[in-house]
Amino acid sequence: MKTVFRTSFVRDLKKIKDRLMLLQIRQVIEEVENITNHQGIGKLKKMTGS
Repeated sequence: MKTVFRTSFVRDLKKIKDRLMLLQIRQVIEEVENITNHQGIGKLKKMTGS
């Protein structure tokens, strides 16, 4: 699966100093990139609201 990030997301990542948090974010991104369909993502929740 191809992932595209907003510039603001990348900027926000640079502000995070907690290495463990960055590692967890990286693991989730890699998990999403390695799946073939959205059903392969664990703990996926439908977004609500506007």
